[in-house]
Amino acid sequence: MTRVIGSFGYIDPEYQLTQTLNEKTDVYSYGVVLYELITGKPAIIKNLTPAPLHVPNWVCGKSDINDVADPRLEGKYHRMSLEKAIQIAKKCASPAPTSRPTMGIVVSELNVCLDFEKAHRTSQNFDDTGSSSVDFYTPSSTI
Repeated sequence: MTRVIGSFGYIDPEYQLTQTLNEKTDVYSYGVVLYELITGKPAIIKNLTPAPLHVPNWVCGKSDINDVADPRLEGKYHRMSLEKAIQIAKKCASPAPTSRPTMGIVVSELNVCLDFEKAHRTSQNFDDTGSSSVDFYTPSSTI
């Protein structure tokens, strides 16, 4: 397991070597942000021993997907949506730039996650008043 010390957490390892920005560098940073959204943890988790850990490495060290989800979600998510989101984040934050998807692919894949959540929300998360117990933001237009 790779431990990251002295990094902002969002910086693509390739960028650190070449100082060249490109879409794959942006995708890497987006992957780290996606991990933060999934887990509720910062890019660099500092309160771990013996050293801080980069959130992608923290996620890879977990054996149960439910241990990865932000506890504030209280289990109110579709498991396949969470698995798909983690898969997307993992591809985005790949150390090899050529393994990273384009942002167009990322958006398309995230829409699949949203579809899982919408179906789950419709069938599972309504209380007796008919209102949802989970409030997801759905943008009115696509990027």
